[in-house]
Amino acid sequence: MMCFRSRRSPRIAGVALALLGLSATVALAAPLPPRITLAGHLPPAAALAGSRALGRLRASAPVSLALTLPLRDEAGLNDFLARISDPADPEFGQYLTPAQFADAYSPTQADYAAVAAYARSQGLSVTGVHPNRLVLDVSGPSAAVEAAFGVSLFQYQAADGRVFQAPDREPTVPSALAGKLLAVVGLENAEVWHSQARPAPDAAFLLPYQIGTGSGGGLTPSDIKTAYNIPAGPTGSGQTLALFELDGYTPSDITAYEKSFGLSSVPLANVLVDGGSGALGSGAAEVTLDIELQIALAPGAAGVIVYEGPNTTTGVIDTYNKIATDKKAMEISTSWGEAEQYETAATRTSEQVAFKQMAMQGQTIYAAAGDKGAYDYRRKTLAVDDPASQPYMCGVGGTSLTTNGQAVRMSPRPPGTAARAARAAAASAPSGPFPLTRAAWPARRPRKARRPCGTCRTSRWTLTRTRVTLFTTTAGGPSTAAPPAPRRSGPPSPP
Repeated sequence: MMCFRSRRSPRIAGVALALLGLSATVALAAPLPPRITLAGHLPPAAALAGSRALGRLRASAPVSLALTLPLRDEAGLNDFLARISDPADPEFGQYLTPAQFADAYSPTQADYAAVAAYARSQGLSVTGVHPNRLVLDVSGPSAAVEAAFGVSLFQYQAADGRVFQAPDREPTVPSALAGKLLAVVGLENAEVWHSQARPAPDAAFLLPYQIGTGSGGGLTPSDIKTAYNIPAGPTGSGQTLALFELDGYTPSDITAYEKSFGLSSVPLANVLVDGGSGALGSGAAEVTLDIELQIALAPGAAGVIVYEGPNTTTGVIDTYNKIATDKKAMEISTSWGEAEQYETAATRTSEQVAFKQMAMQGQTIYAAAGDKGAYDYRRKTLAVDDPASQPYMCGVGGTSLTTNGQAVRMSPRPPGTAARAARAAAASAPSGPFPLTRAAWPARRPRKARRPCGTCRTSRWTLTRTRVTLFTTTAGGPSTAAPPAPRRSGPPSPP
């Protein structure tokens, strides 16, 4: 019996091992959970043009992302937005508070938690949460990001020497997140937003535009009010204004400007987003110009809030979202933009979510339209500038400014040749030339139609040649048109 059993044992063991091997094979071959693709994250061809591939991003490289979530009941939101913008509708002007907006149209807390749980399960850290639950900030090493979203991240060097990253394919996530995640902003960071201010290169450049009484022919605060026919009485008393900025400024410059022109000292409040330091960079002149223009036209304002975020895709999304969730100002201005050819659809869509919330809350936001007319920044083909091109944004610019000493005339002026003019005209719908006065605007209009006279609907005309005197220099460009826009358009509809 013992011999018999010993002869059978190897066979039994062999069968057992075979069965174990089969089980292991079956386990390894089990299908992975289904995943869905999130479109719109690949860098546009324009962003890669002239760039040199550097290879795979190292596995330990830190990557910061802004996960954006879709609006809840967006069809209902669009309907309500149309109603509160229609003077004939009983709901006209019944704007929402941030809390009311979140209750009605933000993702549910369960959906927000599900997105956060997935990020953590993939080795990512949650670095920021937002009260409207539309953005979730996460970060982690490149290897974890690649695994979480099914991509490989590669580095490129742009023609100007800047190094950026981009995914090799559209990101994917488990099907359990279908309808819960809108975009993964930050997988690519080729986009850089540009200031729309244009410092005068020399005195000779100013000769055709010396229409003001300030140094170098620049427009002083009183010149601007006279040109735009802004009454002397209103000073913006009690109003809080806000600026979207991607750089810092020196407070003493603002104080010097106020003293130079005998203006009241308007309180400034800085809101630093995404760990911003407020340090000065190459765009500091833009921030200074924006603040001084706000103060020049609203010297009695209760304050100007300066939202400063980093010049990154995630920084832009988070800063706009912060302005919407705070709702501390009803009039906001931005003079930073980027040609849409350089942006991903994911970035534009994520921006628009914040702009929709602002519209629902009665906040009006104005954007400089760009400084290259129909061809925008460094482009030789038709291009429009984001965010002025956004449907819930008031684009400002697209005109040539002249003055007869009493009131400004905003004349549409296509750039370049007659052929370019015809193409730009075919793509745009500008108003005809007429004096821009407060009387030209009714007190209440649908929000989407509130664009200053002479401004192109799709931002495809040339710059506004407004010149405003700074304390030490003179600057212009469409940037100088965006900050005064709230005063030109008249007061916002009452909330």
